[in-house]
Amino acid sequence: MNEINVSNCFRWRQLTFFCNAPFAVLFCYYFFLPESPRWLVSANKWEEAKVQLQRIARINGKQDDVNVEELVEILKANQHLSAEDAKRSHNVTDLFRTPNLRKKTILVTYICKIPKIVYEFNSFLRVMNAIIYNGLTLNVSNLPVDDYWSFIINGAVELPAYFIVWPLLQTIGRRWTLASTMIVCGIGCVSAMFMPTDYPWFVASASFIGKFGVGSGFAVIYIFAGELYPTVVRAIGMGMSSMVAGSGLLLAPHIVKLGDYMKILPLLIMGLMALSAGICTFFLPETLGAPLPMTLEDAENFGKRQGLFTGASEKRKKRESAPLIASHFRNKTNSLVL
Repeated sequence: MNEINVSNCFRWRQLTFFCNAPFAVLFCYYFFLPESPRWLVSANKWEEAKVQLQRIARINGKQDDVNVEELVEILKANQHLSAEDAKRSHNVTDLFRTPNLRKKTILVTYICKIPKIVYEFNSFLRVMNAIIYNGLTLNVSNLPVDDYWSFIINGAVELPAYFIVWPLLQTIGRRWTLASTMIVCGIGCVSAMFMPTDYPWFVASASFIGKFGVGSGFAVIYIFAGELYPTVVRAIGMGMSSMVAGSGLLLAPHIVKLGDYMKILPLLIMGLMALSAGICTFFLPETLGAPLPMTLEDAENFGKRQGLFTGASEKRKKRESAPLIASHFRNKTNSLVL
């Protein structure tokens, strides 16, 4: 009996080690990740900033369209403008002052919470994302198959999800990608209730499809949320959404516990939540190819003319954001000079 306990303990220690050991690779990022041009300019490292801007332009195939010297001068001017902008402080209430930005904040936060509950994961959408992500991860114990295989497959399905999401983000846009992944998650989870109980791997496969969908949505929501919030409150908005999404994780264990009464119930609940998050995504504007909103006014006006199911049109994908940003800074600089 003691040997069995020690063996089980050792297996769990091995599992924990192999799950966490890959994170040691993250320390190597320090030697490969470049500093942002904005930070280099703020540190008066002009030549390094030029090198990074040239690298960014080359990777994006825009080296012939971008004047690096001009961009550096714009960033220099922005240093002086930042002192002027700092005179007005912003807080979380700015996210709720105007109707359009308030709608975006609430929806993004909700969507984020869903994957975190299913897995572990700006406000209504973010909450749902978090709940579903963590919930599906915890729910492996309710699946009618071996716990170890469930755990391994549940994590492995995320790898193809990330590779599939990347080209979709660049083609059909953020909104349709997020909506479709959350709907796939919802359909996968809900379909489990129609699977024959005599075939346990059918039920498990439905759960894995749900995890595939929410894992994909998890990869999209942070990008999408960051592009919806304006620069002046982007950090505040992302932080608030993450905090609210994290609070939604308190629901995940209780949802999974419902499996004691009906094994399929957690998947049904999380599937319906994922479907609601997918539908809510259509009420957010598409951001692909659009310049990032910088002020609260920009964020309030952004997306007002978009339809409910507007996709990433060719016009939006071809729009150049750098000239718009440059024009924005030039106008602000001229206004200060005048």
